[in-house]
Parts: sequence; C-alpha cells; structure tokens
Amino acid sequence: MADTPVPPTPSLSRCPVCGFENPPAVLYCQDCGAKLTIAPPSYLQPPPPVPTPATTAEAAPLSSSKTSPPKTKPPRILSMNRERPNFAFAFSLLRLAIYAALIALTVLIIRAPANLPPAEAPMDATTVGEIRSGLEKVSQNGSTASAPWSRVNAYLATVLVPTSAGATKFVRAVLMPKPGGFALTTEKRVLGVPIYSTVIYKLVVRAGHLDLQATGAALGRLPLPAEAAPIVQRIGGDLTGALALETSFLKSARMVRLSPDAVAIDFGRPRP
Repeated sequence: MADTPVPPTPSLSRCPVCGFENPPAVLYCQDCGAKLTIAPPSYLQPPPPVPTPATTAEAAPLSSSKTSPPKTKPPRILSMNRERPNFAFAFSLLRLAIYAALIALTVLIIRAPANLPPAEAPMDATTVGEIRSGLEKVSQNGSTASAPWSRVNAYLATVLVPTSAGATKFVRAVLMPKPGGFALTTEKRVLGVPIYSTVIYKLVVRAGHLDLQATGAALGRLPLPAEAAPIVQRIGGDLTGALALETSFLKSARMVRLSPDAVAIDFGRPRP
C-alpha cells in the first residue's frame, strides 16, 4: 500500500503585537485583535547589528566636513648606548701626514746644500805655517792678502782636523761666497748619517773693527731664520777657538772684498 502524501501544514501567522499564533488567512489577531500586517513593536524586534570598524569606515561618507586630526611622528627614544662616530680613519690620515712631514724634513736635513764645493785636500804643516806668518806680516805692513776660495777651504781642512766624539764625527768646514757675505757649512756624521749645518754671515763694523753678523741659517737644505743661528752653530761645533788667530786678523783689517772666485783682505785702506 502506497504511502499517502501528507499535505503541508499551512504556516501560522504570528501576531506582531501579542505573539499569538493565528491560523492562516486571518487578517486580525484572534487574541488581541491587532492587524497582522503591521510592523511589530520595537520591544519585539531583534536588536540592530553592531557595526564593525571596517563597516563603519566603509559607510563613512567621503566628503566629510570634519577635519582629520594631524598625523604626529612617533616619539624618539634616546639611548645612552648610542654609537659614537668612528674617528679611527681620521686619526690614521693625521698620523700618515705627520710621518710624511717628518720624512720630508729628514730628507731635507741630510741633503747637502746646493752648490757645495767638493772637499779640498788638506795642506801640510809647512804651508799652514807660511800662510799664518804671511797674514801677520800683511796685517803689520798694511798691504792686501788674497786667495781663491778653494785655497781657503784647503786651509780650513787642515786647521779643522776631523775629530770624532762617540757616534759623532766632524768631517769638514767649507766657506762659500754669498751676496754681501759668505756661508760657513759644517759637515758631520752622526751614526753614519751626514748632517750639514750652515750659518750665513755678513761683514759689519762694530766698535771700530770688522766683525761678523749672522743673517741666516740652514740644516741641510732646510732654511732657518737668523734667530736659529746660535743653535745651528752649536750643532756645527764651536769654530771660534780653532780660528781664533784668523779672526783676530779679520778684526784688524780695513776692508774685505768677497767675489765669487776669491777673497781679499785689505789692511791699509780706510774703512768705507
């Protein structure tokens, strides 16, 4: 026997006012008499959905009259362990510049002065004695004595005998003509390294006689002011004692003429 289909139960009409379930096709509630087509009261309506932030942002109108708050930067956090600048590279450059300057100064000091004449062979003792006695006679009779610079340097090479003191060795002293005077260059060896000390002199008249005045100095090819001349003289050695006799002859002279080739000492003419 086939199953008889059960007809669908007609849906009931719930009263929106009192909630009574009325039969279908009823226009008014059989309990309270309210019309079934009106909207239910607010206390029977489900609460509206709570909008989410995304929904609120999407629903917000684009043209809003309210101004948005200004954007502010996040606060900075200062750390006590903040890394300091690295000055190692700058210090390395400074050290390199100092080393380069020291090397350049050393090269200038150990270089021989420009146009330094070659070393002259020393004279024998007899020749030195003849020169000294001749200077004494010329100074007494008021005549003139002259000699080329090469002979003067050979005389110095004989009088200033090379000596050694520890690691320092005196080699020679050389006279070279300069405008208005001459330069006295002394060569020494310190631990085998050549050291050239030069003092530049000019002739002046002091207390009624000729004298020498230092106008400049140099170490190797490094020029120095006249104020450094006493220091350079001590480096080159005290030559005053070794040339005491020659200096006394110079003080009694009337005139000294210096040319690029020779020196002449006049003991008879009046001073200019």
